[in-house]
Amino acid sequence: MSKLHLENLQIKNFRGIQALEIEKLGRVNLIVGHNSVGKSSALEALLLYANRGSFKLIQQILTSRGEFKPPRTTLPQRRDSIDSLGVSIRHLFYGRKDRNGTAQKIVIGSLDDEGQKLSLELGWYAVESEDTGIRRLQPINEDEYELYGNPVSGLAVQNGLQKTIFRLDRPNSPNQERLEAEQIPNILVSANGLEQREIDRLWAKIALTSLEDEVTKALQIVSSQVERLTVVNDLTNSYASSTIVKMQSEEEPLPLRSLGDGMNRVFGISLALVNAKDGFLLVDEIENGIHYTVLFGLWKLILELARRLNVQVFATTHSWDCIKAFQEATIEDQQAEGMLIRLENRNNRVVPVLVDEKALEIVTNRDLEVR
Repeated sequence: MSKLHLENLQIKNFRGIQALEIEKLGRVNLIVGHNSVGKSSALEALLLYANRGSFKLIQQILTSRGEFKPPRTTLPQRRDSIDSLGVSIRHLFYGRKDRNGTAQKIVIGSLDDEGQKLSLELGWYAVESEDTGIRRLQPINEDEYELYGNPVSGLAVQNGLQKTIFRLDRPNSPNQERLEAEQIPNILVSANGLEQREIDRLWAKIALTSLEDEVTKALQIVSSQVERLTVVNDLTNSYASSTIVKMQSEEEPLPLRSLGDGMNRVFGISLALVNAKDGFLLVDEIENGIHYTVLFGLWKLILELARRLNVQVFATTHSWDCIKAFQEATIEDQQAEGMLIRLENRNNRVVPVLVDEKALEIVTNRDLEVR
């Protein structure tokens, strides 16, 4: 059996999580807990970890949450724009200190392996020119800010022993390409599902392969009438495409969107899963739109494909039916490496309670509350 990408997890000073330590992870991890306890933040932290602290991804996350508005020009940014980006990035840091304060370093990764840790740290840097003409960034303290004529704000991204500094006035740094080359394969399925552009990209990677059949099997969990499916382009609009499904009872294929939220949700999750080979699959509110009778079959599929394709899955849920189906599927699958992770807020500190597949059977049989 393939080794897990992360055997355990540490998240420090990220969003509302000051310090979270999960001593054991499974291949398929279901994260539960009350609203605002940090479930989605944990997924976001794992997304950053898999992407090696990609500055491009950071800007996308901040923009999607309305925390940053990208400039409309590619020219060097004005000082107020730079400060705006620096302030926006502080939304990622626990406590969100301003320029006159100190934002604590974010740490995401393995509890016991320094080589499997990502850290993010904001700071100010003096730009120094060497004799060779190369410009070097020298870190300076907050109290030294006024001593330098033109210090720049930067984000230091460290992966293991490798450190990269992104100048906030030059976010499209060539260093970005190197980080992307080292990332762990990963796909995030949000609570609202995949966008059509992402569906097109993922389908193109598995079209006419055996993985296409796995997605079809997933849809057959929802309806045994599904024969096959594909993604087609609109010939009248080169930017438009849609997913169509051939049903046994219908002569003509039907748009997937017309077959209900459950069918679309299962399609997105299964398409993402088969594309996440040797990486991470992250799913927020996995039960959204899915009828409770489908959840057991979906978890069986996820457990089997995650093991076969070497995918480590992290999903969140609010649903007791989803938790119970997860437990039943892990009991039936003798090779399952399932872990239920309940996040609790104790005195403003996020604390995990771990329940493996054996303990989960006891919890569900006794109808104990674990959400």
